[in-house]
Amino acid sequence: IILTEYDEELDSTSITNRLAPGMRFMLDNPNELWESLFFEKEGEPELSNESNFLNHFRGLYVKAEAVDENGTLMMLNIGSNASLTLHYTSESETTPDDGGDSEVTTSPGTVTMSFSGNLVNFVDDTFIDIPDGNQEEGDEQLYLKGIQGNMAVINLFNGDEDGNSPELDDFKSNNWLINQAEIEFYVDQSAVQGEEPDRIYIYNLESNAPLIDYILDQSVSATQINAKIDHLKPLVRVDEAADGEGIKYKIEITEHINNILLRDSTNAKLGLVVSTNVNSIEPLDLQNEVGALSRTVSGYFLSPRGTVLFGNNTSDEDKQVKLKIYYTEPEN
Repeated sequence: IILTEYDEELDSTSITNRLAPGMRFMLDNPNELWESLFFEKEGEPELSNESNFLNHFRGLYVKAEAVDENGTLMMLNIGSNASLTLHYTSESETTPDDGGDSEVTTSPGTVTMSFSGNLVNFVDDTFIDIPDGNQEEGDEQLYLKGIQGNMAVINLFNGDEDGNSPELDDFKSNNWLINQAEIEFYVDQSAVQGEEPDRIYIYNLESNAPLIDYILDQSVSATQINAKIDHLKPLVRVDEAADGEGIKYKIEITEHINNILLRDSTNAKLGLVVSTNVNSIEPLDLQNEVGALSRTVSGYFLSPRGTVLFGNNTSDEDKQVKLKIYYTEPEN
């Protein structure tokens, strides 16, 4: 965005500022509000130091108005680039050296306050009751929901508390060369109402770290929709339309499986969550522990969306979640 200024005397236009794309709007509050908040406090304790000022002006409360009964939600990046700018005018009086009448000059000015400190979201949501997960046999459906929602736990090879199992031992004994390994999650369209998230994220539930495939994925992008698309495939939609119904997610975990089978890495349980940005993987502490779960990742808290996936125990065998491993048998 380029801001320009027109000079009538010179009949020319000059560039005054260059801004990144964003939302900029005038607040509806009357001028008296800002005058009483700031300018009338000149010389008062409220403006005497930073601590007093922060206690006096504690921030902004932004509330969305309903557009229809379905509600509307928009993600705002209120980070270091967000600010509140006050525009004001001040008067100054000057007396000429010859002792003539004094002149009053009005000058414009601005005060800009950047956003920092704590950000709090209040989202009113209605949650349906979902059945408790079956930790032994798995579930028919996997419910994923961001913010204060739900996540799924993936237990590869039916591992015990230490990740060991006869199935895993059988895989290891064959010494296969793993060419590719992936998990496909099909969306249960009978249980969702559209607006599925484009991305889901899988991670080591014990260490809260990304899988090795995430680290090795070179499809780096500043935008979440194009980041890590080799490891975390975006949602495949009907007719590839942006608003089409979701079909499936695919997650490639070839190197993770190689580490387990060939390099004797621990077969840790994996967490599966929705994400608004797969670049946001910082671990965050939960206020209240849920079983053995005490931490999660930041991208999960940023996403208000949810979806329902077919689990491993669904009656629709074609859409059961499966770990697919493509391998080459070594010559004896």
